[in-house]
Amino acid sequence: MKEKKHYIIEDIHGEYQTLLALVEKLPKDVELIFVGDLIDRGLQSREIIAYIRKHNHTVVRGNHEQFMIEDGQKLIDKLLADEEVSMTNTWVFSGGLETLLSYGLLEKQEDVYAFVKNMEGIA
Repeated sequence: MKEKKHYIIEDIHGEYQTLLALVEKLPKDVELIFVGDLIDRGLQSREIIAYIRKHNHTVVRGNHEQFMIEDGQKLIDKLLADEEVSMTNTWVFSGGLETLLSYGLLEKQEDVYAFVKNMEGIA
């Protein structure tokens, strides 16, 4: 039996269309392994996470995912408790702002961002 080839992809940073263009160029019978920084900076982090889950790809957590786990959970807890949410944490400054927008947890109104208690985005 022929062994499957593995391709390692890193630092996608919310650029879903770029990911799709890359995957389109790869052979169809390969296994993709994602090694961190799937989210943040680009505006389509949610789509990237959905794609990886749908195709059951292997993932190794990067520092941006770690920032989201640490700071994002605190943010979600405050949103759910109707407490004031601060945008002064490592994750937001590292590109989390765009990830929050992609999950519908943040809205931009002119030059001001406002948090949204969006249960679909939280789940």
